[in-house]
Amino acid sequence: MISVSVQKSSACGVCICASLGICVRFWRTLVMLQSTRRVLQEVINVELCRAVQIINYLFKTTCGIGAKTRRGWSVMAAREEGAAVAGHVGQTAGEAAVNIIRVDGLVKWFDVGRGYGFIIPDNGLPDILLHLSCLKRDGFDAPLEGTRVSCEVVARQKGYQCLKVIAVDNSTAIHPVERKARTHTEVAPSTGWVRARVKWFNRARGFGFATEGDGLGDIFVHMEVMRKTAIPELVPDQWIYVRYGDGNKGKMATEVRLSLDSGPAHTN
Repeated sequence: MISVSVQKSSACGVCICASLGICVRFWRTLVMLQSTRRVLQEVINVELCRAVQIINYLFKTTCGIGAKTRRGWSVMAAREEGAAVAGHVGQTAGEAAVNIIRVDGLVKWFDVGRGYGFIIPDNGLPDILLHLSCLKRDGFDAPLEGTRVSCEVVARQKGYQCLKVIAVDNSTAIHPVERKARTHTEVAPSTGWVRARVKWFNRARGFGFATEGDGLGDIFVHMEVMRKTAIPELVPDQWIYVRYGDGNKGKMATEVRLSLDSGPAHTN
């Protein structure tokens, strides 16, 4: 009986010791977890503080850059405004030094393709250069020959040039159908309308040649003849209709058309 009791007591003691060991280990685990939690909390707090400091720094820096940028734009605007005022003053002074003349006159000729022409002034001055850009700027279209123009002109190195167009009167203009050819040789047409092909045409030189076909000879075409029907330019291999006569150097066109629609038929 005594040995059985001792055995039971020993077993109970072992169980108690094992339970105590488990409790101790559990307690240590809890202590470690609490310590880890505190460490993690401290780490999180430190990182949050750093993040807040970085955000504040970035915000201050951005605001500073914005302020500097705004100040920079203000300085640039002030400089530009000052330069504009200075330029206006300089331009005004320069214009005051230039002698601007009010002139009335007739358009001698105007070539839309080249973008310029000349005015014959009424007061006896030399011919005045008139640019298409000057007309467009002041709200006028390209003028016909004979158009009266009132303008302001200024003397340049190469002569007088129109500075501003004040008024344009088309009542005296010569329309294309009314133009008379100003070629050096007056030729009367001796043919009806014939179809011809342009061989070549040089706008700068003001003339070219066309032909009815192989072996039929070339037809001289002058720019002034084309202006009678408002034809600005011809290109090689273009088909045209001409009337021509015999001049000192051969066939010379007296009239040129691009089409005979609703008009007389050609004879070749």
